[in-house]
Amino acid sequence: MLERASRVIAEHGAGALTLRALAAEAGTSTSAIYALFGSKHELYLAVVQEAIASFGAAQVAVPVTSVPLDDLKALAWTYWDWGVRHPHLYHVMFSVAMADPKAVAELRDVAQATREPLRRCVVAALTAGQIEGPEVGVVMSVWAAVHGVTSICVAQVLGRNAPAESLRPLAAATIHMLTHGWAPRA
Repeated sequence: MLERASRVIAEHGAGALTLRALAAEAGTSTSAIYALFGSKHELYLAVVQEAIASFGAAQVAVPVTSVPLDDLKALAWTYWDWGVRHPHLYHVMFSVAMADPKAVAELRDVAQATREPLRRCVVAALTAGQIEGPEVGVVMSVWAAVHGVTSICVAQVLGRNAPAESLRPLAAATIHMLTHGWAPRA
């Protein structure tokens, strides 16, 4: 149900989500959807929460090693890979949900928790002397750059027929720039 709803929201916007159409497509009744979610808004929040949970689980699953800079690269690649593999969830999480102030307010803590693996990794790299700079500045610049390149790939900004994998060199260049841009100056 959440998968179907996320695709409708990603492809046509939150306004296009109707419980009647979703129920018909799922072979169930609107009563069943109301019993599961309570309201259309609650279904919408469940879709966004599912996207955030899936993304967060991917980030948390990245192994922590003794080389924080390698962990930072692994987190960045995991972010990109997740977005490319789940474009509808990525779109729901970062485009549709961000346009809904009520959803942003209700899901703020859950969404912020997905950045915790990145923050811990940056702190470890700073502590190990592998990078230098202000913690918040490094965390936010890494997030912004990886988010940006992932968004370009997912939205097919560089061409509708360009498979995301063909844009892997763009992601590689971005990740390389990030990990080397914060390196200590000799």
